[in-house]
This record gives sequence, structure tokens and C-alpha cells, in this order.
Amino acid sequence: MSAGDNGSRELMEKILHDEEHHIDWLEGQLHAIKEMTYENYLASNCTRLKKLTTAASRPCRPCAERSRRERESAIRGGMQHC
Repeated sequence: MSAGDNGSRELMEKILHDEEHHIDWLEGQLHAIKEMTYENYLASNCTRLKKLTTAASRPCRPCAERSRRERESAIRGGMQHC
């Protein structure tokens, strides 16, 4: 970074701030694992993890919209759909 490069400085400060939050979160997770054992930690997070993985497996909006249009087109064309 050159002298007076405020844009880069601000960006780096934001990245540093975000990373500090990630470190705090990870340290909290490690503390929780030590307090409740790994197995209980995993069991307590299963519901949250299931929601995250279910959301991640859904198609994005453009794909879902394309799929909907294809189903409607198949119905109008007299084709069977699932």
C-alpha cells in the first residue's frame, strides 16, 4: 500500500475485523467442545447443521424458476410430470 491509499487501508481494516470475529467464534466453539465433550457438542448442533445443509441443497432462484417453467411447459404440451 502506498502512502495515502485510504481505500486499501479501510479494506484491510475491515478484513482484519471480520477475521477477528471468526477467531472469537472458533475459540467459543472450541471452549464449548471442551466443556460438553465432542459427542454432546455435535448432538447439540445437529438441528442447526441439518438446516444449513438442507438450505445448501436447494437450487438457486434462477434454477428453480427455470425448472418451474419447464414443468409448466411440459404440462401445457400434454406431457406427464412428476
